[in-house]
Amino acid sequence: MHRSASSLILAATDLSAFSECEHKTVLDIAVAEKKLERPWQNELERKFLEKRGVEHERTVLDWYRAEGRAVVTIPSRPGSTSEEFADAARATEAALESAADVVYQGVLFDGAWLGRPDFLVKVPRPSRFGEFGYEVVDAKLARHAKATAVLQLCVYTDHLGRVQASEPERFWIATGGGEVPQSLRTADFMAYYRQLRGRLQTFVGDSERGAPYPEPVEHCDVCSWWQRCEQRRRGDDHLSLVAGITRRQRDRLEPAGVARVTDLARLPAGDRVDGTTKEGLERIREQAALQVRGREEGKLLYELLADFQSGMGLEALPTPKPGDLFLDLEGVRTRARAPRASRARSTSCPVAGPAPRRVCSMQRFHVPTAQRAGTRAVWAARRSHMELVWGCASTPSRTDSTPPTRT
Repeated sequence: MHRSASSLILAATDLSAFSECEHKTVLDIAVAEKKLERPWQNELERKFLEKRGVEHERTVLDWYRAEGRAVVTIPSRPGSTSEEFADAARATEAALESAADVVYQGVLFDGAWLGRPDFLVKVPRPSRFGEFGYEVVDAKLARHAKATAVLQLCVYTDHLGRVQASEPERFWIATGGGEVPQSLRTADFMAYYRQLRGRLQTFVGDSERGAPYPEPVEHCDVCSWWQRCEQRRRGDDHLSLVAGITRRQRDRLEPAGVARVTDLARLPAGDRVDGTTKEGLERIREQAALQVRGREEGKLLYELLADFQSGMGLEALPTPKPGDLFLDLEGVRTRARAPRASRARSTSCPVAGPAPRRVCSMQRFHVPTAQRAGTRAVWAARRSHMELVWGCASTPSRTDSTPPTRT
């Protein structure tokens, strides 16, 4: 989102963000209008993800070059002014008119919306350029196509249809899972996309709009504004702080005058609220009462559930010992893989490339540093507590302290 001299310029990411949280859109508008500073972000994590994204894009780019396709790269990303966006868009349109096989890092801009697709790939479908047209291909690290990614590609495809005077039949997502790029029919998504785009444009243009409450949503897990919103909810004693409560239950409770955790905790037993079940209301009322009592006593309280079974849940864990070691190894791929080519390649598929050589992730130079460090920690703990028995039945008993090797 950018502020031009006369209006806000919206991008594909703004549409996907609006679909997940309208409150985030309000905050992003305030940043664009220089009324609010964007919160601090973890630069190391951001740069790491950015690096992986660039590597994945380059892998896709290498497929096209390996197939001998002519690739035109738009020299650099535009700045933050309308004139710079327009210049980059004209350079992209010139590359399309020249019948380039692939346009990399193109820019699509109509004065109000900005699109930056990774690839625009030539396909045998007539457009104003001649007997060929273009379709959008975007490289995404996620292993499966997400709704937010599909919305972004709808923005790019809408732009591209305007530029070539012909709506692309499909758009493509080259995921990070190493599979054949996923093809999606444009007609299946454009109606919803246009409805959502209209809602966002109305929302942005409404100077009298109120700020939606920062309800907790899935996007909170990755949002840079999460701390601000969390502090507000805690300051308001918002109902979302009740463990196990649903959005539907909160929507029914607030019109009935139950808007805070303390309100719910003090709700008389047996009271009914329209739109909630008796059992569900009683469960969250008891949960709220327990949390409020814990606040007042300054300690974490708990109650055993009536249907609790001995030996289940945490009770299934073995007896704690001094040598216990807890590891959480996250799977982070260290090298992008090119998608596998289709066995029966079609000329209408703009992204299928040659089948790559697969590299085993257990090779030494591909094992993440954290995993190697974790392995060393395990063996160090084992040397200190030789009395512990390994839980893996397939692992033979060993008395030496040398880690096993894999060949």
